[in-house]
Parts: sequence; structure tokens; C-alpha cells
Amino acid sequence: ILYYIRLRYALLPYVYSLAGRTWLEDYTIMRPLVMDFASDASVLDVSDQFLFGPSLMACPVYEYGARSRKVVFPQCEGWYDFYNNSFITGGALSSSRHLTKGCLCMCVPVPLSLWAK
Repeated sequence: ILYYIRLRYALLPYVYSLAGRTWLEDYTIMRPLVMDFASDASVLDVSDQFLFGPSLMACPVYEYGARSRKVVFPQCEGWYDFYNNSFITGGALSSSRHLTKGCLCMCVPVPLSLWAK
């Protein structure tokens, strides 16, 4: 639990920046992938992943007892896995853009966009 407390405080500047941008610029903190990747046909029917700001993509695990899930990586410069810093190429072939990511009980797969908009 200490890990998540530290993570919360590490993300506070990011969250506060998003809140300020939402207030000042009518931005959205959380939004579906199709809002930022409208030209990518693979995200049109994705309803269980969302962007948290311009840089974090949350991919929650909704199935009871699941230890992995299918993750769609939209076309962009690339993504980094939040937990192990592995690089995932965005816009690669469709077979490599749909990966099954393992997850722990309290771990949400969170890819980071290489170039935030």
C-alpha cells in the first residue's frame, strides 16, 4: 500500500495541472481514446480503456479473477509501460498493437504516451 501512497503524491502535480487546464481551458481529465485518436480505426470500438490527461492511458481490468487483459495501443510515436518502462511502438502492425498485459491484483496497466499532445 505504501507504493500507491507514494504514487499518489508523485502524480499530484500532473493531476493538479489537469484540474487547472480543465478549469481554464474547458479540457477533460478523462476521455475515451477516440477523442485523441479519431483517425485510428482500431480505437473506435474500445470502451474499456481511457486517457487520463494527455499522457496516461488507463486500462482497467474488469473481469473477476483476471490476471491479464487485452490492451489496444493507438497510433502515436510510442508508449511506455508505467510499471517496467518497456517501450511499445504505436501504430505498428495490428497484431503487435493488441497485446495481453499481465497485471497484479491492484495493478492497473497504464501505458504512457511518448509525445503528449
